[in-house]
Amino acid sequence: MELFLMVVFVSLLCLAVTALAFSAASSEPDAADRVSAEQLAEARPAAAPRFFAEDAVTPPSPPIPLNRRPPTVRPEALLLQIERHIRLEQAAAEAFLDRPTPESLHGRTTSPLLN
Repeated sequence: MELFLMVVFVSLLCLAVTALAFSAASSEPDAADRVSAEQLAEARPAAAPRFFAEDAVTPPSPPIPLNRRPPTVRPEALLLQIERHIRLEQAAAEAFLDRPTPESLHGRTTSPLLN
């Protein structure tokens, strides 16, 4: 019975703390903290009048000319580089299986690609 009363008391205490926190978070700001719309209008400088340009969009950047495209890499060159990297990683794995040491486990290969 004591355990039941303790659980009820702690639950009611948590409920009261939660209610206080919720009421503090959702309460209206004090009158001193409120700023009227008129005061905000006075604080902001008047915007220059625009003629149908309220949502003006900046002009798009000019397209890149066709003769100035970035250089492309041939797929064959990429495949050769990937195959070389795989061969080096497999050789490192086989070397680790032959003689497992912490140095061979965490050592880098000579591959230009990141391990």
